[in-house]
Amino acid sequence: MNVYIFSSISETNGGWAYTCSPNTDNGITCQWGTVKKNINKNYIDIIGLYKACEAINLDDISNIYINSKYIIEGLQLCKTWNSNN
Repeated sequence: MNVYIFSSISETNGGWAYTCSPNTDNGITCQWGTVKKNINKNYIDIIGLYKACEAINLDDISNIYINSKYIIEGLQLCKTWNSNN
């Protein structure tokens, strides 16, 4: 399954969306939402990732595509964090 996560922010609110495209012909799962209480791009990136992970079976994921440099850099640090306990 491929997961695509997108987030964006404006002057008044931010939003996130994700789509999940399974490797079979069972269709595509989509969800989106807005966030008005915290207008911080990193916060909205995390909410979008969380909502996508909450709705799908993580064992079925083959690729995750996201437009967030913040999330990508954080995930790349996981190996270092794990080795440092």
